[in-house]
Amino acid sequence: MPPVVGAVGTFIATLTAKGVVAALFATAIGKAIMYTAFSVGVNLLFSRKPGVTSFEQGIQTRLQVASNVTRKAIYGRAKTGGSLVFVDEAGTDNADLYLVIALADHKCEGLAGLYVNGREVTLSAGVVTEFTTGGVDHMTYTFYDGDATQTYDTALATATAWTSAHHLKGVCYVIVKLIWNTDLFTTGIPNFEWIVDGRLVYDPRADSTVTGGSGSHLEGDESTWEFSANPALCLRDYLRGVTMTDASVSPAVSQRVLGMGVASAKVPVADAMAAATICDESVSLKAGGSETRYECGVVIDSGDAHRENIRLLTSAMAGAVHDQAGELSIVAGAASTSILTVTDDDIVWTQDFSYEPKRGRDEIVNAVSGRYVDVDEQYTDVEYPTRADTDDETADGGQRWKTDLDLLAVQSNTQAQRVAEIFRRSARLQGKLTFTGTPRLLELEAGDWFTFSSARYGWTSPTKVFRVETITHNGDLSVTIGAQEVASTIYDWTPASDEITPAGQDALTVPALGDSYAGKYIETGQIADDAVTDAKVASAAAIVPSKIFRPADTATLGSDTAFTSTSWANIVSVALTNVPTDPAILINGTSLVFEFLSDAADSAATVADWRIIEDDGASTATIVEKTGGLTFINGTSFVEPDTTNELSPDYFTNVLFGATLSGSVTYRLQAKITTGSQMNIDTTTVLGVRAL
Repeated sequence: MPPVVGAVGTFIATLTAKGVVAALFATAIGKAIMYTAFSVGVNLLFSRKPGVTSFEQGIQTRLQVASNVTRKAIYGRAKTGGSLVFVDEAGTDNADLYLVIALADHKCEGLAGLYVNGREVTLSAGVVTEFTTGGVDHMTYTFYDGDATQTYDTALATATAWTSAHHLKGVCYVIVKLIWNTDLFTTGIPNFEWIVDGRLVYDPRADSTVTGGSGSHLEGDESTWEFSANPALCLRDYLRGVTMTDASVSPAVSQRVLGMGVASAKVPVADAMAAATICDESVSLKAGGSETRYECGVVIDSGDAHRENIRLLTSAMAGAVHDQAGELSIVAGAASTSILTVTDDDIVWTQDFSYEPKRGRDEIVNAVSGRYVDVDEQYTDVEYPTRADTDDETADGGQRWKTDLDLLAVQSNTQAQRVAEIFRRSARLQGKLTFTGTPRLLELEAGDWFTFSSARYGWTSPTKVFRVETITHNGDLSVTIGAQEVASTIYDWTPASDEITPAGQDALTVPALGDSYAGKYIETGQIADDAVTDAKVASAAAIVPSKIFRPADTATLGSDTAFTSTSWANIVSVALTNVPTDPAILINGTSLVFEFLSDAADSAATVADWRIIEDDGASTATIVEKTGGLTFINGTSFVEPDTTNELSPDYFTNVLFGATLSGSVTYRLQAKITTGSQMNIDTTTVLGVRAL
């Protein structure tokens, strides 16, 4: 066996010839390959069983491999593993592997990012730059947004069994080409997690043909639609249904592939417009600035029940869908206005009247917890702070009655808190009302708020406000209403007092351009821009994601300082004062990382030894690590940069952070040299501590 074929065998297990790939194409509209069943050889590409995913509702992080994969829609920005559509090998000695991965069954706005084996990578003009070595791009990609007119990929068809009939119209997909390299692909085919800006949706507010609208959107013309993370608009799109259309035949053929298929007139645009406007409102944040009131980012699966998919989207906006005489009214979470006052004269007292002031014990809620999707944690679901109130617990006999509310279409901690608090406060208003009213109440619809002023029940000062949950029109023009107590205070939000700062995040600050790093937690890994010589953010491109702490005190040696072979000299020092022990920032057992800028190599210095010392103010400093324990992240030895102010390699050691570290401790990176007279360290040294 040629050596490269043997290497590809690591990629694809027993797959060594194209004939092993039994591509059983399932043809859909326009002869597009939608999903493919593969032989056992391809199944062995993966260390897990085909079709087994880490998918839970709203989140899909693993590539799906099966012949019966359900349809997917992406609303807002979300992460997906996609589903494998096609695989083939090509090139000299079959060194090239091609993967076609479907991301969504509709047109998408674009590709926003990629994680490979859990690591965020850089996408640049079709190349994954971290997999380029020796002048060869070992991982490249071609993205197709899923336009209904897209054609087949000629390069793929030239190299593989893909043909001109395989255009995947209406399917957003990506072609990945891997060129075998033993160093880059040590574990076989990587795991891909794609960050996608999803479906383009219709916004009636941007439609000049709709009352109150202004713009070029047309509901019947998807080419006029735009990308949006507005949950009200995404929900209306789901209710209407996601269709795939083949315009290459006459007449054009359309097929609903996901969603409910409700007629437009049955999902009133006026209600959707009002809800969408509420979602777009700005909400202030405790740390300053603001965010959009409600946004969503979620993968919707056609295999899940409609009610569950609707719940994902309504929960993102603390909202609901009300059935109003056969029409589905979309409502976003916000205070409403009572549309009329009901008095004792409006009640048909000969019919049943029921008021339950308290919920049953199994329905009492005074605390809410759950999970949301954290984009800073690679789009994984994490817990938001539990929403509770000591006064409510006291009122409930000193007991905490907690319920879970997962918000897997929400990607903001503060948005999740606001939604959870709305739910918690709503549960505290326990009154339920059922009665039959006179024809004067015919104007009420599900979701409407009304005021009840009743002398009989003592609801005159103050009155009570209810929301219509159910309404039945009777043959004698009376109406039977089921209502829930409600109040505008449910939706009150004061960031300074209501917003909970997650544990350990009090100092969390993401610097803007020109801000100093000193004394801030920031979302960055290392300064990647050589132009950054003053420890400040000079450009957005200088920041790559990872958690890091930049100390306020960064004492360094000046330039042109000689380091001799007979004594240790400080390269850089970091003073850590009251280091936080929260695992989200500095994990117990994490590593201390030094990063610094160096001048040009004018002395050809050779470093013989390195060490890091810990100085807590005692007379004798503790040597934490010496040669052998100190690790060079970017190589096996130090190589002085050849460009002025170039970022040095990183140096780290297994310094344990945790509960044992308190007060003020200084760590110093020290070095000796054996050749040359000096090694220059820039006076604007950049250094930091980060979790690896």
